[in-house]
Amino acid sequence: MVDELIHGSFAVRRIRHTAVTLSSVGGEDPQNSCSSSTHPSISLTLQTEGESVVSSPDGVRTLHAHDALLATTHSVQSFMTRSPSARIEMISSSLRLPPSHFTHLARTRDSSASVAIVSIVNAILDEGDEVNSCTGSAVQRALENLVEALLCEAAVPKRRGQRRAAAELFCAANEYIALSAHDASVGVESVAEATNVSVQYLRRVFAARGTSPSSEIRRRRCQLARILLAAGVDDPLEICAHSGFPSVRALHRALATFDAEDAHPRATLTG
Repeated sequence: MVDELIHGSFAVRRIRHTAVTLSSVGGEDPQNSCSSSTHPSISLTLQTEGESVVSSPDGVRTLHAHDALLATTHSVQSFMTRSPSARIEMISSSLRLPPSHFTHLARTRDSSASVAIVSIVNAILDEGDEVNSCTGSAVQRALENLVEALLCEAAVPKRRGQRRAAAELFCAANEYIALSAHDASVGVESVAEATNVSVQYLRRVFAARGTSPSSEIRRRRCQLARILLAAGVDDPLEICAHSGFPSVRALHRALATFDAEDAHPRATLTG
């Protein structure tokens, strides 16, 4: 049984089946309608129940429940399950793949990003209604951001009391922002506390990458506001309450800047 949402070069599927073997045809995932030989897409497989065995030129990997696999769709040669299983697949030409063409993330059960991905996919697919272009774009950006957060979460050891390398800190800080920006009380100090570094050091790490913690918090809140608008929420106060903005004025001001930097279609904020 397959439920899916396809939006341009992006697709998300929720798949349940009994024992089965799926083999690639000409190096292409037979389930992937969004991939081409010129621009191969990246796929995330999140195993939610049972086990699956995935074959690639790099070897064979077994995905247990709550494991995740990130790979180019063309690198998957076969996909086999020996018993009933379930998984979520996300395919996108916009996802960034780590240096390895196969990234196996084990035991993501306690990952906030993994839980959020499953919740969003289930909510969208359970609705069953066809989504418009604006909503599809918002869902795509939200899920792709969560995949990046999932990769960061897996790469950064959960060590406190130690100063992390700058790249790891930047990744961990952005993960925290992605998952916490909806809370209006979250600010730069919250991010510094969550990553166990000083505010000054946190700002230096972000400045070295051409941004700042406050800018990334504001950008994430704008993304959340746009997702709500795309879903049909048009009450500015309600949007503020669920996207972390302290006031309607701050919401309008931030969205004006965000829209100028983002070329995606916009839903209109009223009020």
